[in-house]
Amino acid sequence: MGDVEWAESCRTAFRKYVTVTRRGPQAEDRKIADHKQSSLCPKDYEYWQRRDDRSLGIGHVFKYPYAYYDLLRRAQDPELAEKWDAKAYYLF
Repeated sequence: MGDVEWAESCRTAFRKYVTVTRRGPQAEDRKIADHKQSSLCPKDYEYWQRRDDRSLGIGHVFKYPYAYYDLLRRAQDPELAEKWDAKAYYLF
């Protein structure tokens, strides 16, 4: 996208992310419970009300839903969108 210096500055962190992700869960890793099923989605006002002040920082709380709904829009497949939305609570 034209910012080579910025992209290069992210290389080390991204390579570490890929390495750790490919390794998969380890026995000593902190266990995180799956999200409970909910009908609320990031596009719902009540979703953000329930998150309260914990979510005010800019970061993955905003990036993940933005990317998710962008991909969903690009898919242009209502049936697929319905299936994905039924499982989106795992992400959010």
